[in-house]
Amino acid sequence: MKKIKSLQKLFFALMSIGIIWHSTANAQKQVFPSPSTNGAVYTISEDSTNVYVGGSFSQAGTGLFSNALTDTSVNSNFNFDSLSIKVNGEVNVVISDGAGGYYVGGSFTAGGKQNLIRVNSSKAIIATFTPNPNGAVYDLKLVGNRLYVCGAFTIMSGVTRRYIAAINKSTSAALPTDPNLNNAAYDLKLIGDTLYFGGSFTTVGTTQQSGIGALIASTGANVTINSIDGPVYSIAADTINKELYFGGYFNSIGQNKRGCAKISSTTGLSNPSFPGVVGTIYTCITDSNGGWYIGGSFSSTVGASNLAHITSGNVIDAAFKPNPNSTVYALALTGSKLYAGGSFTSIGGQARLRLVQLNKTSGVVQTWDPGCDGTIYSLTLNDTLIYATGQFNTVNAVTVLNYAAINVANSKVYRSVGTNGIVRTSIQDANNLYLGGAFSLIGKPTAGIASYTTTNSNPNLNFYGINGTINAIISDGGTGWYVGGYFTAPNGYTHLVHILASGAVDAAFDPNPNYTVNCLLLNGNNLYVGGSFNQIDLQARSYIAAVNKATGH
Repeated sequence: MKKIKSLQKLFFALMSIGIIWHSTANAQKQVFPSPSTNGAVYTISEDSTNVYVGGSFSQAGTGLFSNALTDTSVNSNFNFDSLSIKVNGEVNVVISDGAGGYYVGGSFTAGGKQNLIRVNSSKAIIATFTPNPNGAVYDLKLVGNRLYVCGAFTIMSGVTRRYIAAINKSTSAALPTDPNLNNAAYDLKLIGDTLYFGGSFTTVGTTQQSGIGALIASTGANVTINSIDGPVYSIAADTINKELYFGGYFNSIGQNKRGCAKISSTTGLSNPSFPGVVGTIYTCITDSNGGWYIGGSFSSTVGASNLAHITSGNVIDAAFKPNPNSTVYALALTGSKLYAGGSFTSIGGQARLRLVQLNKTSGVVQTWDPGCDGTIYSLTLNDTLIYATGQFNTVNAVTVLNYAAINVANSKVYRSVGTNGIVRTSIQDANNLYLGGAFSLIGKPTAGIASYTTTNSNPNLNFYGINGTINAIISDGGTGWYVGGYFTAPNGYTHLVHILASGAVDAAFDPNPNYTVNCLLLNGNNLYVGGSFNQIDLQARSYIAAVNKATGH
């Protein structure tokens, strides 16, 4: 459930507020008239018959309706119950107690209690439930007989519990579980029997642990998970060995591993033997043999710079040292050939303007040489063509603005409709090539993202557009696409959206990271997101996060 966090709430004046609910006879998601409140709403929850709303308001209803379409097939009598619980302060979270009642958390007083109450099925505050945390509650999660609470408190049910606590769901007695954080926790997420918590803390107990932690929900036992301290620009996955590879500009992820790291997707632990580099990694791809190619702006202990091969034995391949003279932003592999694109003008001791074909084992430069007059940011391969995107005017002396289709056999360039701005990423399915970047024109006005058929150079001019820059596009595994970057989109979406096959934005997917998304990876039900953000889905997550592929939560 989404919440407005404490810093954001400083913009709202405190007022006498309420928790309110309405009954509805139809559970379909439709748009119909809804009553207004006179202050911010921070949380909404529901059971089979009621929807519960909490926030910073003192009035709801009064016949004032927001502008909305009416669907006559839906119950339009969206009226608030007159028996609303009154609280003084702010409500951040409401969850069902599984017995017809609700737990309510926030920063408030109500019925002689503070910050956390339980309401029964008759909508009365339960007098015997008295945890009374001494600070705000931001999130709640019910697991069996345990109610997990996170927030800005240090006392819960009369004992010391710093920012996370587990209490008996009926009596509110504190349970032994005590992660003992050194700063606030904002969010709880349950995956299987693992409860993940995110916040602004840097220690869990006596362990240095920044921003994210985990425990076994059924027992409260700690789970070891690594944190990260800088931006992530690239993610790749080894689904056989269940490992994730991260590249970026960071100094540590569990250990001092500069620039790149390998993490188990089942344990959350980074591999201590994986080699680091000094600098920034912008791209990493598998070598299809248990190893990885990495590209960026970096140096290494074996003398490989800007482009390196990490073997399946977790060492940098000393025999693979093409050493481009500037940054590598894109890599693509097919057969025995490795393609690299970037801002370099020399590689392997030969002149190659921003695009090169190498032997994948030796790194020896091949004769294929289209040449490009500007930076290349992405490469996408099919059977006979490689699509290059970036910020350029010509490839192989042919005018192709920021996007080019190049024959992999003879480097012939096919003319296409260009864009009026940078194209940073591309990906294709069986019928279309999808381009993303910072452009507003491709044949006719568009915005940031466009689709081409792979059989001609005509873009799909009805494809969905955004306002800003696209850095990453990946398939959702079906007929839609995830798109990340630095942008705004209609209906308030920012920086990460899911586009359906129809070209419409998926309204159910709304993680809304607070800053740039650089890379995306889909692994099972998890969408891994890397970038420069420190919050996603209104949770504290620094630079890397995993969200549900369907909801973004």
